[in-house]
Amino acid sequence: MSNCILALSIKSWHRVAIRLLGRSLCLVGLVLSMGAAIGAPVASASPDRPFRVCFEMQDNMPFIQGVPEDGVIVLGEHGVLADLLILAAEQHGIELSFSFMPWKRCIQRLGQGKVDGIIAAIWSSERDSWGVFPKMGEAVDNEMAIWFVDYLIYTKSGSGLNWDGSDFSGVRHGIAAPLGYIAYQKLSELGVLHEQNLSLTDGFALLALDRLDGYVVEESIGRRVIDDLQLTDKLVSLTTPFMRVHWFMPVSHQWYRAHSEFSLEFWLTLKGIRETQGEALLQHYLE
Repeated sequence: MSNCILALSIKSWHRVAIRLLGRSLCLVGLVLSMGAAIGAPVASASPDRPFRVCFEMQDNMPFIQGVPEDGVIVLGEHGVLADLLILAAEQHGIELSFSFMPWKRCIQRLGQGKVDGIIAAIWSSERDSWGVFPKMGEAVDNEMAIWFVDYLIYTKSGSGLNWDGSDFSGVRHGIAAPLGYIAYQKLSELGVLHEQNLSLTDGFALLALDRLDGYVVEESIGRRVIDDLQLTDKLVSLTTPFMRVHWFMPVSHQWYRAHSEFSLEFWLTLKGIRETQGEALLQHYLE
């Protein structure tokens, strides 16, 4: 139970509230310890070094702030996904080491075993080559996702762009998404990908200037950027989502070979935090 004691270094009331919620996660540890009685895996020993996690070098609040000004990740300040990891690490008594890089670089380093996990990734069969996702048999286990999200298509108000769930119409300039994302690959396969690789803020600026037809990004992230850029009177999202997907934290093949039981337990803990505290964590950042 020592991992559930409040840290005195956290002073603001909202961080205290989040850590109080973390006490409920002691139940997850109790469930794991009782699991052997019902045939569940016995808890494995914690790794003897920090778990190295790579985040995209992009401000994707409310989910992750990349890169924090002081380089330090603190509970209650740097996004929902960072908080999920911090709370799970406390439950297992392990240290975390965070790095921030372009998304494709995170993927590359995971494949090389130079980081142990990346957040957050959508599963595809091709991605099994560079990371290990939680599976139920041969299929990815969506119940072990760390979050469930809609990717929306943002466009200029009054635009002629349409999406029926399968095909686009009214495309003049092209549609963009962050490089390396599944959405980027899907737009390319549909033949509507914009010729330039555009960041989120650059893409939204071009939408407002009517020089881009659409930009695909996760719903909460997109709405936050629209507010930050003061474009609420110019940009809207199409009604039909471009994708409804699950986010995972894949680990490297090297890490999984050395810590397979621990990885399964850690994914289970992340699932428990998401189910019991996810909505409260999200609302904390949205407010």
